[in-house]
Amino acid sequence: MVRAILYKLITFCIFLFILINFTLTNSFAQPTTKNKIAIRPAIVDLGAVDAKQYTTEINVVNMGSTCTISPKVEGKGSECITVFPSTFKLLKGETKNIKVIIDSTSIKIGAYDLSILFISDNPDEDPNGLAKAKGETSFRLKFSKPGIAIASFNVVDVEKPKNALFYIIYANFLHSKSYVNSNIKIISLETNEVVAEFNEKVSMNPYPQAGFYGTLKIPFTTEDVEMGKYFVKVDSISPDGKRLNAEKAFKVGLLRGELISVNVEDVYKGQMAHFKAEVKNTGNLDLNTSLKVIVKNEKGQKIFPDKCSMILPPGIEQNLIVKLETDKLDSGLYTAEYEVKYGNKFSTGNLVFNILPNSNFLIIIVVSLLNAIILFLIIFLYFVKIKNRNKLC
Repeated sequence: MVRAILYKLITFCIFLFILINFTLTNSFAQPTTKNKIAIRPAIVDLGAVDAKQYTTEINVVNMGSTCTISPKVEGKGSECITVFPSTFKLLKGETKNIKVIIDSTSIKIGAYDLSILFISDNPDEDPNGLAKAKGETSFRLKFSKPGIAIASFNVVDVEKPKNALFYIIYANFLHSKSYVNSNIKIISLETNEVVAEFNEKVSMNPYPQAGFYGTLKIPFTTEDVEMGKYFVKVDSISPDGKRLNAEKAFKVGLLRGELISVNVEDVYKGQMAHFKAEVKNTGNLDLNTSLKVIVKNEKGQKIFPDKCSMILPPGIEQNLIVKLETDKLDSGLYTAEYEVKYGNKFSTGNLVFNILPNSNFLIIIVVSLLNAIILFLIIFLYFVKIKNRNKLC
């Protein structure tokens, strides 16, 4: 009896051992896996990449049947990433060491967050063997190229005598606090004269802390300058002597537009309805224009909202057109609420139009009426003839 109890105890311990190991194995952080392909590790953050060429390694594990795998890099900077080997075969249960090479000489200063898709074909996934089942497992790669860069440079045309809304945003991708000394000049394109000049120091926190971006607003007023063409020239220098240069052109002038007409015509069902707004740029700056239309039926139900926009150069007159398909709409009266924007002005109103019954249907009605009239005349003339014959008799 003691042996029996001991045997049961040993059996229970073995079962418990297997259960615990199975649970622990499945409790650890698992690699990214999909379609029986696993990537270890699933994500790599390299931090700052200073070397001209940097290589990191990952493991690709095949937990399914034999397949061929082709890596594909996606995201900003993907053209500077090489995966070696570019295509490879993995047997069932095989692990392969893959190299990811970053060519930092041809990549711009900044932060990068890319995906590498390992696309596999699995012929054994299809029981009929008619096609290869495609699958993909992704790996995430993060890094930054250190330095200071111009992240954004905003320059737009200015309506005299308003102040310009120009700004430059610098980004500090160094891992220490830094700054740039900026010199900004506003120069006339016609005379090459410097009409305004600013000097400012922009400080930034280290990446990726809050404040690693630094904004410089350019306080340029157009009140005392002539209308015409100008450009903003930026010459900035960082503490290590690296220069950041940029320039953009703009115009100072009058922003004016004229709304000439807004109209829509009746259409037959099945034809396209055209809502037209004719606008002319009467100033000497590019004019932003748009036409927004909301169509409602006789019950006031909104059935069609749409919008179009375009930029008109000085002196240009153009139609903004919104189109409405009528095949699926009922015949009847419709109202179009419109809003036209041209520069700083806008105009609103209502247009009324009809969707008429299909022209083919009208032709059938007309032909039917004509046939009915002709038939009536034939019958009428026949009875007149019989009546006259009876009189003669």
